[in-house]
Amino acid sequence: MVTLRRDDPVGGDLAAVRHGGVTAILVSRRKPFHTLADFGELDPRGYDLVVVKIGYLEPELYDVAADWRLALTPGGVDQDLARLGHRRLVRPLYPFDDEGFEVPHLEPLLL
Repeated sequence: MVTLRRDDPVGGDLAAVRHGGVTAILVSRRKPFHTLADFGELDPRGYDLVVVKIGYLEPELYDVAADWRLALTPGGVDQDLARLGHRRLVRPLYPFDDEGFEVPHLEPLLL
């Protein structure tokens, strides 16, 4: 185990744990990883795959990524609205319902 930082103002204690070919960064408090500096002494550019739990790839990480994918997962930035358990909705309501909507008129109108 390699300690990255102790008592980080946002993430609390942070540590990198290596096992086999996987390095995981563990935090004692919820912390976003939006910039290269958030990874401490680890450089994400030196890894074949980097996974971060954020709603979209921040510009600094996007710039160093060879490619990226978005996975809709539960958590603080869950974008799968139907999974969030909304109640007492006036139906039909998009995106919660697939039926009950008219096809919109999309022909452009020149003014």
